[in-house]
Amino acid sequence: FCRFAGQGKDEVILFRSHRHVLRLIGRIAELFVVYVGAAIAVGLVGYLVMRISGLTYANSLGNAFFSLFILAVITSVMAAWSLWYRSICLITDSRIVKIVPKGFFNNYTRELRLDGIKDTSFSYENFFHGLFNYGKLQVIGGGQFTAQYIPNPRDIHHYITKLMRLIEEAKGTGVKPVFPAFI
Repeated sequence: FCRFAGQGKDEVILFRSHRHVLRLIGRIAELFVVYVGAAIAVGLVGYLVMRISGLTYANSLGNAFFSLFILAVITSVMAAWSLWYRSICLITDSRIVKIVPKGFFNNYTRELRLDGIKDTSFSYENFFHGLFNYGKLQVIGGGQFTAQYIPNPRDIHHYITKLMRLIEEAKGTGVKPVFPAFI
């Protein structure tokens, strides 16, 4: 049900994954801290200006702060979700593709052909990555392909290894390999 820019007409997507949901939650928290910090700074500056100038500030300052606070919550969730949703790792019947957004309008795309893969590896960077089963997947072929914060990196590593074996067996027979669905 998914298509991506640059997908071939007959190219079939075998696997699709976003970064782990905990990465989304962490990104929301990071942006929330930045935006709430900005709201507090604007609120303090507004308070000082009102206090020094002698203007009344009974409700206007509180309303401005809470408006900025609500705006901070909405903006942090929307920005984090947009970047998380557009960051994707795909395995098709001919290549592995990683699409990472660089801002709101630009994307970085990296791909490796399946028949050019030499080696794959995965790792968990720390205790929490292992506990929540997400980590880094590295694929080496005509370059290096690294996807971070991928859920189930061990399963994906085994799946790619299985695809590499099927491609190698198909080369000997000259028949196009039949790829299994990711389980």
